[in-house]
Amino acid sequence: MVSKESDGIECELERMAHLADVRETVEEINQLFPSIYKKYHARLSRPVEGGELTLRTLHFLKTLERLKGAGVKDAAAAMRLSSSTVSALAKREHARGLVMRRRCAGDERRVELELTPVGRKIARGLPPALEPGLLTFALRKLPAPDRATLLLGLRKLDAIDISRAERNKRRET
Repeated sequence: MVSKESDGIECELERMAHLADVRETVEEINQLFPSIYKKYHARLSRPVEGGELTLRTLHFLKTLERLKGAGVKDAAAAMRLSSSTVSALAKREHARGLVMRRRCAGDERRVELELTPVGRKIARGLPPALEPGLLTFALRKLPAPDRATLLLGLRKLDAIDISRAERNKRRET
């Protein structure tokens, strides 16, 4: 019969092994990511109209183009930002003439966002984050089960909700 004490020790050893595995995974991701990004990120072949815009603003415009007629909450969820942050971003880009904001007729609390023709032109001029041709070439080298595993892992990593407090922590204890 196994004692409660030895069960506790085994659980602690498993937890420590898991933490070591997570640390090793973090180290390997940090080693691999710069190389992967350097290989596959899309480069701007020409200056983008609105070149003075921040990366967050450019991401916002691309998100609105993709979502078409999204509300503030929809855009916030897609960008993993707070509604108040997206609302302020929408207000700023509305003043620049890139975004239209309007109250929803059916729900006065809902603010719908839409790109202006200028905002749409900027969004359409932006390349995807990763170069599709290079990524396609590389992914064709992987067997289908490996591609599925890679995609599943990336989706799971992206789906994890990390609070502001967690982002501000310097390191895991």
